[in-house]
Amino acid sequence: MTTLALLALNPSSKLARQSLRNPQSVHKTLMACFPESEGSDARREFGVLWRIEPGDAPTVLMQAQCRPNLAALPAGYAEVRVKSLDEHLNSLRKGRIVNFRVVLNPIRKSRTSAGNRQSVVPSAERSQWASDRITHAGFDLLSDPTLTGLPARHIERGGRRIPIYATRVDGVARVADAQRVAEVLRAGLGPAKAWGCGLMTVLQR
Repeated sequence: MTTLALLALNPSSKLARQSLRNPQSVHKTLMACFPESEGSDARREFGVLWRIEPGDAPTVLMQAQCRPNLAALPAGYAEVRVKSLDEHLNSLRKGRIVNFRVVLNPIRKSRTSAGNRQSVVPSAERSQWASDRITHAGFDLLSDPTLTGLPARHIERGGRRIPIYATRVDGVARVADAQRVAEVLRAGLGPAKAWGCGLMTVLQR
């Protein structure tokens, strides 16, 4: 079962306020709602994806391939609603027109003689880069997507402070490959999924 939880963050909660600045804090808080994994990647095993929705009362959207134990959230962290997405995802057929939103990490990977290399996609190239990603996800774009650059956040890894760049992509598209779309919606799109990128949501028009 694919579920979507809507966590309306409590502005009086110190941890909730911290979540708006620190993706590692969000990841740790959300993963506490799932069992311990026997593997090395619990996020992937349980299909956990999340992003922060903007607004006067910021909301965390969390998708998973099982029902989370939301009682494990810290007291007073957020008001929570959860629903199944199965019927919604199964209703997406070729030719359906949808509004979509996804937060992407604008990183381009390449292989060199020295090994794998990552580089940030230049701002001037991001519209085409994002369009290519959406098309590869099984959609035909009906217009150029709208890109919104988000403030860079950071994670601590091996004593280094690593920036996580993010771009919110909104647009209108037609489902071209329903099977591919379903795969992407369940698994997420692009890298940095643990840090608030990759969750794609669609609303049929």
